[in-house]
Amino acid sequence: MEWEYIRTIEHGVLGHRELIKRLKVPGGWLVKYIDFAGSKGPVRHAMVFVLDGEEAWDVTKEPIKLEQFVLKKNPNYNERTCRFNVPDGWVVLDGHYLAGGAQSHISLVFVPDPQRQWEIGKKDNRGTNPKQPLLRYAERLSMCTDTDTSRIREREVHETVTIGGIVRHIREMMTKENYLMANVTIEDLKGSIEVIFFPDPYKNYYDLIHGNDPVIIKGFIEHVNETTKMICDEVQVLADKEDTL
Repeated sequence: MEWEYIRTIEHGVLGHRELIKRLKVPGGWLVKYIDFAGSKGPVRHAMVFVLDGEEAWDVTKEPIKLEQFVLKKNPNYNERTCRFNVPDGWVVLDGHYLAGGAQSHISLVFVPDPQRQWEIGKKDNRGTNPKQPLLRYAERLSMCTDTDTSRIREREVHETVTIGGIVRHIREMMTKENYLMANVTIEDLKGSIEVIFFPDPYKNYYDLIHGNDPVIIKGFIEHVNETTKMICDEVQVLADKEDTL
């Protein structure tokens, strides 16, 4: 018997990697999650049994995708809870991370859900019907912004601009000084652009970026590897006229 590799998730921060493996056992699978906290950091792992009586789990057809649905931060540690698909349910990963990024605790649990009835809310399903939520804000967008993602590439490098849209993706990373920053993908009615949040703006506007409402972002244009991006200075929530009454 041998462990079968399923997926590696690389964060690109100090060599941090997450590995997911499985092992066939009678009646199902053992699923193992392994966390490598950098080349000099600790290696931690957790394991759970997944029922699969018909041996129907084909990872080539349904590749594992971690979906984060809880992220809680305080000065001492961060709490992150994710899930991924397995036969007849979900594996839930819960991890606590100490300040500076070291992982202090991880655990796995299997949640039976053969009908896939577990929905994790609008905030965690931004991938569905991405443009429709912005239609009701179209007039406010034109009033509160001075460009959009289809025209921003015509502006000059380091020019200050204001765009608005929906947060589609957040990729967090640690600086060399162990401060948290993020690259945030903003989508409007014309397309999308990546906005870089350095540690101070990301901390100051964290709740707005992780909320469900469209946002207005003011910043300046930068070119990274010949790609147009923005550097964030300020963020505010975009409200339509009905919301302001």
